[in-house]
Formats: sequence, structure tokens, C-alpha cells
Amino acid sequence: HTTPQAALSGDAADVRRVMAFQAATGALLAMAAYRVDSTADGRAFGLVEFARHPAVPTGLLALERTYRAGAGNDIRLHAVDLARPPADVTDCEELRSDGCSGCLLAPDDALEKAPIFSWSAGELTSAASGRSFPVAVDNYEAACLLPGGAGGEAWLLLVNDDNDSPHQIGTQFVLVALESNASASAEPSEIPVSAWSARARLQARGGGRWWQRWACGSGQGEARAAAVVVAAVLLVLGAVACCWCRRRLSAKQRLQRGVNMDSTGGVDLADMTPAAAGPSTGHQSASSGHES
Repeated sequence: HTTPQAALSGDAADVRRVMAFQAATGALLAMAAYRVDSTADGRAFGLVEFARHPAVPTGLLALERTYRAGAGNDIRLHAVDLARPPADVTDCEELRSDGCSGCLLAPDDALEKAPIFSWSAGELTSAASGRSFPVAVDNYEAACLLPGGAGGEAWLLLVNDDNDSPHQIGTQFVLVALESNASASAEPSEIPVSAWSARARLQARGGGRWWQRWACGSGQGEARAAAVVVAAVLLVLGAVACCWCRRRLSAKQRLQRGVNMDSTGGVDLADMTPAAAGPSTGHQSASSGHES
């Protein structure tokens, strides 16, 4: 199983695609949706690592992490349930939960997960017991399950990515003992992936014009759609104001021309007889013709 760390283009910000491959041939068997956690301000975690579940043959350990300036790193470990078949999303170009075009992702269409521990602000806290352990937190992005110790404990080895940054603690390995009750909620099954294909696949919703796709582009559909409506209203108001100004200007120009005519001394064009105008006109025409 593998997954991208961040959401794919067109998918909702908190959705990741878990892909199951055949190890021998490399063929894609199925694809399922996974929802990552989000911070209080709505920032989605990155899904950075999978490891084998120590207690459930069909389960995985999923490592999520994020970083916020001023708050530091936040690391979370979940048990992922593969035995309960989610919807197969292989045919979905976009996975959405906000009603936009693409595959509409319902809550039960994603893989189930249960928290094992959270790690932030220098404390690693067990979800089962609530106990906290003072351990410096950093950008942990890799995990590996090791042979367990006495008492049925499983050992999970974590390592951080220090990004060659002088502001981080450097490369650090942390060994975490997982309690035996850190298990997924479902009963094991031999081949969980086969159930993915058996369930009806999510199909893309019809339609989807370019403006719908733009409005849904980055998980901000409502805000973008509202921006489109406001822009359209402003455009209409601008067009109405422009027409009103042109009409006012045209009326003012006609009025100004009438004032200028009155100020010339009241010359009436009707008093200019053809006889008076004729020779001059004829002479000009002849001159024009001569010059031609």
C-alpha cells in the first residue's frame, strides 16, 4: 500500500488516495480514500508513512504530520482498518465532499481509522490511556515496525527529516512501545483488498462546467462561488452606471449646442435663399472641378 503525502489536484484538501498494488506484478488492484486530520485553523495534515499493524494482519499504522509557525510540529499515529471495504475510487478523477463536480465522497466511503497517539508541544500522548511522555517533537516522517519486547509490546521506530535546518534538532530516532490494545476496530480477513473491488465503485457526477471546476479547485468552493456571484453583480452594476452616464452626457451636449446656437445672434438658416447661396456654391463647385 502507498499514498501521496498531499492531496492530488482536484481532490478535497483532507483526502488522500491509498493505492493497493500487486507486489509481484506491480498492477494496481484498487484505490481507496483516506481522510487526514486537520488543525484548528483548517490546515490538513500530510500522510507521510504506512507501517504494518502489529496486532491486526489486515491493518496499517498511518503516520500524519503537520507544521505551523509558532506552534511547531504536530505528529499523529492512527490504526487504519482495511478489513471494512471502502468504496473503490479508481475511476474518480476528483474526490470531493462539498457538492462540486467529481465523485461525491460520503463519510462511509473513506477508510476507517482510530487514533493511537498524538505528539506536539514536546509531549507524546497516548489516545488509549491519556498518559503523556515528555519527548521533543520534530518533523517525523518515517516509521518502521520492529520485533516487540516482553509483555507483547510492539516497537515502532520513528525518524525525523531535519531538512538540513539549524533550527531543528538534527536527525533523531525515537523508539515507541505500542500497547497491545492499539488495534483496529475490525476483525481480520485474509485478503481485504478483494472487498474493495466487490463494492460498487464511486462514479463521477455528471456535468461539471469550467466555472464549476474553477470554483471547486482548492477546497474553497463556497468562497470561490461567492466571489463569482459578487463579480457578476458588480459587472452588471457597472454596465448600468455606464449607460446612465452616457445618456446624461449626451443630453448635456445637446443642451450645450442649443445654447451656442442662440448666442450667434439668432441667425435663421431659413433666411438663406437658394439664390443667395447659388453663385457662391456654383463658383466653388467650378473651382473644385477645375482643380480636379
